[in-house]
Amino acid sequence: MKFKRHRVSKVILIGLLVISLPFGIFYLISTVYLMQGDRWLAEGQIEEAINAYETVVSFNGSSARAYFKMGLGLQQQKAYSRAAAAYDRAWAIDPNFRADAHYSADLIALGDILIKKGNYPAGITAYQKAIDLDQFAPEAYLKLGQALNREKRPTEAVTVLTKAVDLNYHSAPAYFALGEAYRGQSLWFQASKAYEKALEINGKDVKIHEQLGRVLKEQGQLDSAIEIYSQGLAIDPDNAQLYNLKGEALLANNEVKKALIAYERARQINPKDASIYKNICFAQLKDRQFREVVKSCEKSLKLDPSSPDVRFVLEEVKRGLAVRDNPKVLTMGEVIPSSFNDPLIDVKRAIVKILVMSDGNNSFGTGWLVRREGSKGYIVTNRHVITNSENKTNPKYRVYAEFYSTPGPGGIRKRLRAKILHATEADDWLDLGVIEVDKLPADIKPLSFSSLPVGPAMPVKVIGNPANQPNWSLVKGEVNQNTDKEIMLAMMMVSGHSGSPVLDSRNGVIGVVSRAGLFCGPPPAPEPLEVSLKLGCGVAIPLAPVKDRLKSWGVIK
Repeated sequence: MKFKRHRVSKVILIGLLVISLPFGIFYLISTVYLMQGDRWLAEGQIEEAINAYETVVSFNGSSARAYFKMGLGLQQQKAYSRAAAAYDRAWAIDPNFRADAHYSADLIALGDILIKKGNYPAGITAYQKAIDLDQFAPEAYLKLGQALNREKRPTEAVTVLTKAVDLNYHSAPAYFALGEAYRGQSLWFQASKAYEKALEINGKDVKIHEQLGRVLKEQGQLDSAIEIYSQGLAIDPDNAQLYNLKGEALLANNEVKKALIAYERARQINPKDASIYKNICFAQLKDRQFREVVKSCEKSLKLDPSSPDVRFVLEEVKRGLAVRDNPKVLTMGEVIPSSFNDPLIDVKRAIVKILVMSDGNNSFGTGWLVRREGSKGYIVTNRHVITNSENKTNPKYRVYAEFYSTPGPGGIRKRLRAKILHATEADDWLDLGVIEVDKLPADIKPLSFSSLPVGPAMPVKVIGNPANQPNWSLVKGEVNQNTDKEIMLAMMMVSGHSGSPVLDSRNGVIGVVSRAGLFCGPPPAPEPLEVSLKLGCGVAIPLAPVKDRLKSWGVIK
């Protein structure tokens, strides 16, 4: 309480002085306190120094030097956020403020702390201010470039790191970071040159071997990449990652047997790495070891269930083996549960798994039957499910619709070849597509449209084919936020849910899933962020614009 009374008395005293003293006296008093603060700071009396600087800014709020020195004191007290704010205030008052160059090291140290705490914007600012104080500090340029790389700002990082290597051309970390910045822009040749320079300086760093091998592989220099990985393994013979990468380069070079040997060594060193089993699976597929593919892919998915390409390969190989072992499965009847055993069977039958296959694009998603006309069925999905990365369809794509059933061991689900009927343009916000199938099973009926009003907290469910769960998995949640163009869904959704129908409590469609993510963003209303964020997120297109587009295409009336 004594401290509080002292502070109140100090404020009252300053207020009285402001009223009664001429301006020149204010400057004199603030100068005295500034000098006293500097003396206390030098003597290590940090609390007294901070109090003195606070007094200075009470008299003279435009003293950049006082705020800067206050920042130094707060930093020594480990009040890092307050220190950063004080520094920011100094430069806000005087953008051209300059202190002694040796203080650059303090700002670098502050940047390190802020980066370690995950506050990258503040850390980057600290490094930038360190450079303002000392434009010949290579460490500041290096740290700034590394932070910009981590923030995925590679163009800026190249500029900064070029300066870092100019100031210290013996710095392997600077050349390595420069290589990372070029790699972040897919500038493979420039990246390889930077990594090569880093390797000349420090030939024992296997991380440099790893990254140099990656960019050489990207340039098609497979033999050189394999050699670089081998050099790294000579230094660190128990490096599973290098063996894994060497296997990838060997496989790309069509040296399948050697790739499998490299992968196996990686697996022996690190038997818990899902990516190694994934690579083994793909190499075995190329070597036509189909039953081994199943084992390796299953092991990969057990370690990492969220790999859609592994799931795709596993399911397709299992299907192929079933057909090879018993060709009659292609003409066998479907095994469909009764509504007693599965109350959602009619809904699941109307929801399909969509598979898109080509030499360069194998993927899957979800769709649902919107209309039936005799044996023809019209299935709604997303544009991005049935198009490539440029949102373009390709007549060479093989598109299939697979229907829900529960075949026993050795059985397969019914699958029909589909035709892409409609897809919105790449620049259209409406991510929508329609495929057509013929010879649709007689029991499958279109889903109905919802007549219920959509609003926050409305309970909903989604049935789809997520990458990390079994096909036709059910997810329940609620509407978090809705607009004319989006319905934000508070539920756990991942790749593979795209194109799924969002269903109300009566199983009526209220929208089409278009995006999936980890967290829902805050609503536009000024609601506290912690209230609006919910674990799990899906974004759906509302029913109204979906129906309008389907009508314009003539899919529905």
